[in-house]
Amino acid sequence: MTRLALCFICISISMGACKTTVKTQDSCGDGFLDPGEQCDGSTIPVTACADLGYHLQSGPITCNADCTLNLTVCSGRCGDGVLQPDAGEHCDGTDLDGQSCQSLGMGGGALGCNDRCRFDGSGCEVSAVCGDGTLHAPFEACEGQDLQGATCESLGYYGGQLACDQDCQYDLASCRTFGRCGDGVIQTLYGEVCEGTDLREETCEGLGYHGGQLLCGVDCAYDESGCAAVGRCGDGVIQAGFGEACDGDDLGGFTCAADTDYHAGEAACDDDCQLDLSACEATGRCGDSVLQVEYEGCDGALFPGNPSCTLLGYHGNNQACTADCEPDLTPCLQAGQCGDGIRQQMYEACEGGNLGGDDCNTLGYYGGELACTADCLFDLSSCEAAGTCGDGVRQPNETCDGSDLGGATCITYHYTSGTLGCNSSCSNFDMSGCVE
Repeated sequence: MTRLALCFICISISMGACKTTVKTQDSCGDGFLDPGEQCDGSTIPVTACADLGYHLQSGPITCNADCTLNLTVCSGRCGDGVLQPDAGEHCDGTDLDGQSCQSLGMGGGALGCNDRCRFDGSGCEVSAVCGDGTLHAPFEACEGQDLQGATCESLGYYGGQLACDQDCQYDLASCRTFGRCGDGVIQTLYGEVCEGTDLREETCEGLGYHGGQLLCGVDCAYDESGCAAVGRCGDGVIQAGFGEACDGDDLGGFTCAADTDYHAGEAACDDDCQLDLSACEATGRCGDSVLQVEYEGCDGALFPGNPSCTLLGYHGNNQACTADCEPDLTPCLQAGQCGDGIRQQMYEACEGGNLGGDDCNTLGYYGGELACTADCLFDLSSCEAAGTCGDGVRQPNETCDGSDLGGATCITYHYTSGTLGCNSSCSNFDMSGCVE
């Protein structure tokens, strides 16, 4: 931008009140642009640093409390004494980038720098004359039809017909009708999404980030570096402060087996950075009324087999299921089993040394030592050795025992015939079958 244009902009700013609604009483901070004010609150007549002759812009221009422009976001301009070749400067003030009339092929003399930061060869022995048919670079950008191969496109514009003006500088009028990145107008047709501080009301949040400062890059594409510093779902980093439980492959150490009631499975992270437990759910959980035999011994009323306690040697009841889906033998223990040291009278004759008060005599035997088997039944072997009425063997204290009549017959007792028997107590003969 020429210094003349810059001066025009500055004058326009200082005279902005001529084009803006004003009040009869000037007051900085009232939101109106009054005479002597460069801006007022949100009323800022210029938003692009380039309009003020600056090369770079790092953020939006704002208004100071004293109604002057805050240009701290603007940097680099022709005349600041710092040579900036990337901005098209050949020189700046006394900094000639090491060049001289002689190095530029202009003979002797004093090379200068003009107010557009381009070489001034008027002090050289061989002067560049625009219109002489010879292109004198770098003093002249073009000469007649000689554009040094440049086009509107090569100069950054999207189209147009480049020409050479009477000062042997590029005539960009046609190029400007097509626009370029940096001209303050968003050309969506050419892929621009922003321009300078005009972000089309887009924000980091609108682009899916959790926050940050969105800027427009030198290519008129969003500069999302300020947004990325805050983060977003999908960047592979868990931002727990913004409600993310996971991000991509990073599950924060979460596993189905350790952090849920599910038996196993591989947790995943969904598009909203929340845990997807569908694979965990597929393996089941204790209490879902589905028996997962790989992980559970039971689930509610479900058992892998018959839950009867009798199959485990107990006298009755069915197994229960714990809250951890493991078989609970409490009901079985309540029913008891042979060998638990407790005589269950309904099911056991005895339990170890507990004979329930019985001995060989109470069981009808004449003596012996009553014992208990491993099956909790009476061991009668010693009792049987002492004998009992009804065993068919006449003991010394018995008159008879079944068919053992000790050799007696009906004839022994003076009957003529018949069959002698023995009464049920083995204490006397039964002569009802004898005949006189």
